[in-house]
Order: sequence, then structure tokens, then C-alpha cells
Amino acid sequence: MLRTRLLASLVALVVLVGGAGCSQSPKVAAVVNDQVITMAALQTSAGFLLESEDMRGLLDWALNWGAIAKSDPTGVTLSLLITSALINQSLDKLDSPLTPESRAQLWGTLTGQTNADWTSLRDDRRAAAIVDALLDQYLVSGLFEQEVVDRDVFFALFYIMPVEVNPRYGVWDAQSMTVSTRVDGLSAGPLADRTSFTMP
Repeated sequence: MLRTRLLASLVALVVLVGGAGCSQSPKVAAVVNDQVITMAALQTSAGFLLESEDMRGLLDWALNWGAIAKSDPTGVTLSLLITSALINQSLDKLDSPLTPESRAQLWGTLTGQTNADWTSLRDDRRAAAIVDALLDQYLVSGLFEQEVVDRDVFFALFYIMPVEVNPRYGVWDAQSMTVSTRVDGLSAGPLADRTSFTMP
């Protein structure tokens, strides 16, 4: 009887410990180092991306991701959110953090360069995370060009940051900076075929 109770306790402990990771949590989409991207936040942004032609138009203008965003809004959104988290954590370690003011200034510049009316997108809470993730890519590229941040040092930090993705969404590929879905170990979905990604 005691042995049965002990065995049951051990099984319960294994289940508890095994369920502690991101991949087992139904509420977590990904963990970047210690930053959690919740499933709710991902679904909110991805849902908006799917329904908003303006949001897809912005991504198409900035990254040529318009068509991909429509066919795989979740993969695109999660890729952008993870990349943004990695950018910000890497820059924080280099004492060159991005600021809300720098994002707002760049947003004003970018929206002024196009004929499209995207100005209200950043004010929509459903779109804000995607817009800011996009702005972060532009801002870090600017830091490289201005030689404020050394590109090689930055990417050395960027690539070693631990990223765990809930398996239901796929796997993170640091080199291409995308989440790719997998079926029986094989790549599937529109983002899976991307072999390279260049920050704007």
C-alpha cells in the first residue's frame, strides 16, 4: 500500500515537472529567454492580421510578407514577436535599448513616406505589437548603419538567446528568424520554405 502511494506520488511529480515547460502550457505560445508570449496575445494580433488588409499591406510594403501574412497569420505574427523580443533583449545587454519615443518618431517618418493611411494601426491594441515588432527591425538596422551597435556582436547575442515555441505552432529557426510548422519532421506551411531573412 505504501509502495503504491509512493509510486503514485512520483508519477504525479513527474507529470507536474514535465508540464512546467512552455511546450506543455496551453496558455503559452513561446518563451524568449524569460519573456513569455502568451497564446492570447498571439491570437489577438494574428486575428487582426488576418482581418486587416491595411496591416497586411504594411507588412507587404515593409517585408514583402503580405501574401504570407494572409495564408499564415499566426506563423508571421509569432515570428515577428519572437524576433522583436530577441532584438530588445540583445540591445538591452548592449546598453542600447530601444525606446517608445524612437518607435513613435520612426512610425511618423514611415507613415509619411507612403500614400497608404496606416497611421491609426499603431493606436489599435490588436495591431500595436506587430507594428512595434516591425519598427524594432528598422530601428536596429539603423543602429547598425550608424555604427552605434556592432552587427556581429549583436547577432552573437541574438543567436544564443534561448527560444522555446509551443509545438502546436512549429519550431523557431534563428537563422531565418521565422517559426516554421512541421509535419512528421518535414517543413510545411508558407514560412517553412524561407531560407533567409534580412532586416530592412
